[in-house]
Amino acid sequence: MDNSQKFYPTLLELVETYPNFYADISALTLPNRFRMLLRLREYPEVQQRLLFGTDYPLSVFHLPAWGRVGMGTLRDIMKTTNRFDRQFKVCEALGIRFHSFEQVVKA
Repeated sequence: MDNSQKFYPTLLELVETYPNFYADISALTLPNRFRMLLRLREYPEVQQRLLFGTDYPLSVFHLPAWGRVGMGTLRDIMKTTNRFDRQFKVCEALGIRFHSFEQVVKA
């Protein structure tokens, strides 16, 4: 279990308790955090409260997508050099839904 997993029940509780609580997807493709990313796929109610983010300038790893997306999609992710675009593509390919800050403010 990675260290972020122990905070997952707290995340679920915050989402349930506070309608204006949001979290971001930054760092979730890092090797020590991608299990959390995969776990988020099981909770659409949490995905509704996710904002796009990266931990730039840290790397964005495509490892979470291995064996979970088609080879063409994986190849496209691997060829993507822009870290923001790669973060978007990895999460999108895994079915993680998120919003931009602008979308939340306009709502």
